[in-house]
Amino acid sequence: MCFLTMLGYIAIITAVIVDAAELFACCVGMPTSLAATSLIAIGTSLPDLAASRSALIYETTADITFLNIAGSNVANCLLGLGAPWLVSAIY
Repeated sequence: MCFLTMLGYIAIITAVIVDAAELFACCVGMPTSLAATSLIAIGTSLPDLAASRSALIYETTADITFLNIAGSNVANCLLGLGAPWLVSAIY
């Protein structure tokens, strides 16, 4: 249940970031493909970077940091980003 809830939150946050990046790109005249590769990637990667950094600082080994990086990438890229696309495709 917690995993599905987390995926739902990731999907909602990703949808908000995508809409904000598209709006920003439209206002500045930037191509949406450039906004997608820069703004959205930064928006979804920085929280993971902060979590990995704090895990590295407060743990005695770096094992949890690598686990956090792998786990967050799988959740964000494969599952969290796929949920808004699936909803958009169905809609």
